[in-house]
Amino acid sequence: MLKKGSSYFKTELSLIEDDNIKNFVIKVLDNDIYEGNFINSASSTGKYHPDFSNDKNGLVNHTKAMVKVAMVLLRARPDLNQDIVIASCILHDMMKYSVDYNHTHTDHAELMYNHLMRFYTNDILFDNISSQIKMIATIIKYHMGYFSSDDISEYMTSIKNTGFEDFILLVHYADMIVSRKWYGTDDVYVKISKGNINI
Repeated sequence: MLKKGSSYFKTELSLIEDDNIKNFVIKVLDNDIYEGNFINSASSTGKYHPDFSNDKNGLVNHTKAMVKVAMVLLRARPDLNQDIVIASCILHDMMKYSVDYNHTHTDHAELMYNHLMRFYTNDILFDNISSQIKMIATIIKYHMGYFSSDDISEYMTSIKNTGFEDFILLVHYADMIVSRKWYGTDDVYVKISKGNINI
């Protein structure tokens, strides 16, 4: 029997204080996400991401690491809503894989944005958090940074126009950090031997 998607993210979901937002994320994870997103690696080619993200359950591991980094970044930005950031992080890559495609969808951010906007912003069960869902969807849409547009000026103008620029950039930075090949490896440490720094 398949595990519910939300069971992979119990720790991360516990960081969301608003039960309405938490229940929204749980519903998406348990009902709308193809199982490959929970069992596959973060990168179908292995070209990107550190080893812990390029193995079984790699996309889940990547997402968990991203939430940890986002929590650190939120300490520098306590003015940003933690629930919105964590919900965006948990869902940001959950449409990378689909049942009829063996590689990661390069347009996965747009796919999730469209899905949330179509099925959840008018859902009567979540009517009281419709504006927050639109915000989460928008953050996810732009989480890949200017790499999704190939034009930094165009990207910066687009995210400024959303009104959620700081949220988008924090989520983007967290994603970028945990996607580096060196993240979580000894390569990030400077080794000291007999008083000399070995780089």
